[in-house]
Amino acid sequence: MEIYHISAYLTYIGISIGQVKVEDKSNEITAIPELLEILDVEGCIITIDVIGTQTEIMDNKKGGNFVLPVKMNNKGANRETIDFQKMK
Repeated sequence: MEIYHISAYLTYIGISIGQVKVEDKSNEITAIPELLEILDVEGCIITIDVIGTQTEIMDNKKGGNFVLPVKMNNKGANRETIDFQKMK
């Protein structure tokens, strides 16, 4: 059996400041909000890969500023981006 974890990493000092186990038969979509819940992210810049564009994650910001990739096939998460591109 493999055990998967997600972690929050401070790049400017090179340390992990939090870690959450991904539950069996689950994935990062449920684990990332758990990790965000235990961290004080207010005023921080948070980067997550494309899985961070899930509504369950985007709605759980707690005052953080998120930098997330935009996938053009995710109509819910990128609606404003698509509208902006049409204006150009």
